[in-house]
Amino acid sequence: MLTPGPAVTSQEIWNFLNAGGRLSEATRIKKSVSLRVLADAYLKSFPAEAKDEPSLRTESNHLCRLIGSSTLVENVEVQHIHIYVARRAEEPGLRGRTIRPVTIR
Repeated sequence: MLTPGPAVTSQEIWNFLNAGGRLSEATRIKKSVSLRVLADAYLKSFPAEAKDEPSLRTESNHLCRLIGSSTLVENVEVQHIHIYVARRAEEPGLRGRTIRPVTIR
């Protein structure tokens, strides 16, 4: 069960993820929460045997590392996502290549 705390309800997180990261209406922030707190709450919602959890943990770690784990969710703007994508695209990937765009999601 997802329990992100009073700042974000599990239904709000599900609606956001189910919509592919797009919001159909304005979101009201009830309490300031950092990217790390939100990512940890999301990851805790997976059962221990979930196959996707390790890759999602890696992706959330990249997001927190490049945007800032203490960045408040309400302060994240489109420009932050563009910066994240640009920085990830410059990082080394496997076998001496840079990270492929399909990997940056």
